[in-house]
Amino acid sequence: MKHTLISAALLGAASLALNTAHADSVNILIVTPTRTPLPADKIVADTTVITAADIRRSQAPDLPSLLRRLAGVEIAQSGGIGQPVSLFMRGTNSDHVLILVDGVRMDSATTGTTALSQLMLDQIDHIEVVRGNASSLYGSSAIGGVIQIFTKHGRGKPSLRASAGVGSHNARRASAGFGSQKGNTGFDVQVSRYKTDGVSAINPALLHGANPDADGYNNTSVSASLSQKLDADNNLSATFFQSHANVQFDNPYNANVSDSNSSVVNLNKVSVASENRLASRWLSKLQWAQGTDDSKTYLNGQPDPYGYLYRTVNRQLTWQNTLTLSKGSTLVLGAQRLRQQVASSTLFTQDHRIDDAFFAGYDARFGP
Repeated sequence: MKHTLISAALLGAASLALNTAHADSVNILIVTPTRTPLPADKIVADTTVITAADIRRSQAPDLPSLLRRLAGVEIAQSGGIGQPVSLFMRGTNSDHVLILVDGVRMDSATTGTTALSQLMLDQIDHIEVVRGNASSLYGSSAIGGVIQIFTKHGRGKPSLRASAGVGSHNARRASAGFGSQKGNTGFDVQVSRYKTDGVSAINPALLHGANPDADGYNNTSVSASLSQKLDADNNLSATFFQSHANVQFDNPYNANVSDSNSSVVNLNKVSVASENRLASRWLSKLQWAQGTDDSKTYLNGQPDPYGYLYRTVNRQLTWQNTLTLSKGSTLVLGAQRLRQQVASSTLFTQDHRIDDAFFAGYDARFGP
C-alpha cells in the first residue's frame, strides 16, 4: 500500500509540473505581476499559474503540499496537515513572501506570515505565483515574491458541484458549491470540510515530554462572491472567506505527558470593490477590504493559562488607476492605506500601525 501511495504522489508531482508549464504558454490573463490583467505570453516576471485542473490532477492533500512542488519554493512544516508552515522563495525569509486571497491580506502582524496550512484546496479556483522582488507594487512583504490565491467565482450557466474523499489516518473531506453568471449578475458559494486523526507532531523519542498520541486536525471553510454589472462601464463586486480550524499539537514542556494541546485558528476576509471606466482610456478600481488572523491555544480542552492569544486585523483601502496610453502601453498608478491592529495576550508597546503607500507601474511592448 505504501508503494501505491508513493507512486501516486510522484505521478501527481509530474502532472503538476507539466500542466503549470503549459499554463504559462497559453493565452490566459494573469493579474498579479503587474496588478492588471495581461496575457501570459506578455508577462516578464517569472510567473506560474496553477489552474483548477492542475489542483485536481495533483492529488495534493493540502496547499503546502501543492506549493512545495514548485521550483524555487521551499516549505518547512512542523508536523502533519494543519500544522504551522513557513514558506521560503528564492532564498528570502518566510515573511518576505506576500500571500493574498483575492487581493486581500490575511497575514499576522506578529509573525509576518500567513497561515497557509488553514487554506483548503476545495476553496481555491487558481493560484498565481510570482517569483522575485515585487516590492515596487506590493511593499517590503513581497521581496521574495507574491502568491495570490483566487477563490471560486460564478461563471457560465448555473452549476452544482460536490466532491468527497477518504484517506489514511482516518482523513475525510467533503465539499459542495453552487455558482452562476446570469445576465449582469454573477455569484458563487462554496462550503468545505476536512478532518483527520493526523500523526504526532513531535517524535517523543526526540523530545521525551511530548505526548505520543496522534495530533488531529479539522477545518470548516466557506467562501462566497457576488458581482453586479451596472452597465458597460461600471461594476460592483464583493467577496467573503472564512476558515475555522482546530489544530492539535505537542508541547514537550507540559506538566504531564498526557496533556492535550490544541489551538483554534480563524482566518477571514471580506472585500467590496467598484470598478469604473471614468474615460475611454481610464479604468479606476476602488476596493475596501478587511482580513483577520485569529488564534488561541487550549490545554485539555480549556483555555491555556500559559498559552497565547494573537489576533491581527488588516484593513486596507486601495485606489488603482489603469491608464491606456497607446496600443500596448499601460500606466498603473495607485494609493493604498493599510491599518493593522493587534490584540494579544502579550503586551506590545505599540498595538497598531498605519502604512500609507503609493505605487506605479509602466508596461509597454515594442515588437519582439
